[in-house]
Amino acid sequence: MLTEGAKGTAALAELMLWIEIDHRREQAKTGERLVALFAEKAFPLLNVADWNKVAGQVSRSKPSDPKLKSVVVIDFNVPAARDLLKMPTMISAAAETVNVLGKNSSVLLAIMPGAPKEDAKTSAFDDEVQIARKL
Repeated sequence: MLTEGAKGTAALAELMLWIEIDHRREQAKTGERLVALFAEKAFPLLNVADWNKVAGQVSRSKPSDPKLKSVVVIDFNVPAARDLLKMPTMISAAAETVNVLGKNSSVLLAIMPGAPKEDAKTSAFDDEVQIARKL
């Protein structure tokens, strides 16, 4: 059986734990908001209806800071990214984007497929070889 003092100490410890958890939750929310603000400023998003219009949109929103570095990401795991008709225009859009942003200050990151396409007789490695040739 607990004494009144032990009960009070346990209740106080539980209350302090709840306050600490609430504080950490608020810190996480603040951190999330700060990261979102940084990402919005540092990584502008472009809504482009067609791959052929990417370079024009990038040149219109190109930052004026010459020290700015850019990373262009192509993910070949998303649906229709390995479509033989769309792939050449997608790759040329990435190349034009790197040209617009500056070849010496840009990196092209190609995320290669990790699994074969649905109902395909080729492996993901075969797709990767084909993508590398087009790149």
